[in-house]
Amino acid sequence: VNTAKKLSSIQKSLLVNEINVYVSYLSSLREIIAKQSNFQGLIGNVNTLSDSYKSYAVIVPKVYAIVIADKINVLGDKFTKTANKLIEKTEKLRTSKKDVTVVQKTLGHMLFMMGDAANKAETAVVKVFPLTTEGYPKNKSILSDAKIRLQNSSKNLRAAATDAQKISS
Repeated sequence: VNTAKKLSSIQKSLLVNEINVYVSYLSSLREIIAKQSNFQGLIGNVNTLSDSYKSYAVIVPKVYAIVIADKINVLGDKFTKTANKLIEKTEKLRTSKKDVTVVQKTLGHMLFMMGDAANKAETAVVKVFPLTTEGYPKNKSILSDAKIRLQNSSKNLRAAATDAQKISS
């Protein structure tokens, strides 16, 4: 989380605090279970641990989704720089009366894929950031949707990279 480039300091702080609260809770629960001397008490602690699964089921995929979306957005910024250079190169070719029809079509596809990738990644962040453990299992579908969006975003970036290679060669 702390290495994320596109998250604001407030977003990073909120996520780190959420993670730390959960880790502290699990650490204290581990200590309680380790000190437990009777079987009934141990069963109660194990039940508490299984109830806390919903925290794990929400927090871990939520943080992964946000961090992956951040990486996708950072890659998108790099692609934007490449796209701008390719646009300049295409304009120079057009000015020198070269046929750039195929290049423009590929460049247009690349720009569309980049925009769609960024949109999907940002939508995933917006949807998962406010999720809490209290909403589990209802929010499970939101986490699944975010995962699919990020997978599609990644595919779009790969397609944009392929387009950039076609244009460059």
